[in-house]
Amino acid sequence: MDRVAKNIIDSYSQGPDAIYADWKEREALPPYEAVDIWRDVSRLFFRDKNADLIFLSPTSNLPTHEVAIFKDEVQSRKGSTIFLVGDLANLNPKDELAQVANLQDDKQKFIYFKWDARNLPVKKGTVDSIWDRRGWIWHSANLEDNREKATLDSLINYRKMLKKGGIIILDADYGMKSGQRGHSTDSVVRTRIREDFFEKPEIKKMFDSYYIGEDQKRVLVLIKK
Repeated sequence: MDRVAKNIIDSYSQGPDAIYADWKEREALPPYEAVDIWRDVSRLFFRDKNADLIFLSPTSNLPTHEVAIFKDEVQSRKGSTIFLVGDLANLNPKDELAQVANLQDDKQKFIYFKWDARNLPVKKGTVDSIWDRRGWIWHSANLEDNREKATLDSLINYRKMLKKGGIIILDADYGMKSGQRGHSTDSVVRTRIREDFFEKPEIKKMFDSYYIGEDQKRVLVLIKK
């Protein structure tokens, strides 16, 4: 098991030693603001509400953001809406899953897995959107050494699952609001990996990039070429 996986399991699994199992509830971005981000992204990339949507969140922690986005999305999408969500940590998101249980049918599905983001049971070239805000790439970028290689390897792996024109959504905010205290969740783009990392030729060869939002809701969208 590599260091990224071990850190996720040790720190985020539920239990007496899980120091960050509820990190999304303490982070500066509540679920309704995650919905705001998704709406801004969706207006640009998924405007056709008659089209099907496959949304992947490989490292969701407790899927509070994903549940909120799904509940919002199924209200307007006429095509099928498939959310594939999971985490490597040992979690029991029964309360979150109960919120979407009655919203599912043959066309609208929210499926939660315990899985490893490096080896997902997802067919290549099938995913429209990968929501990786504070996800696997954030963990890769937190390594003390080889963080750029680990981040690049993760992006290459994600790219295989995307359709052409599919997107990856990454955190690009400052991490903490003015006056906020507690666990710092510095973002990938601004503080963990230098912003010019995403301008490197090997990244530009694979993706176009687009920044959306401001302050806590700022994200970097990578679009598969």
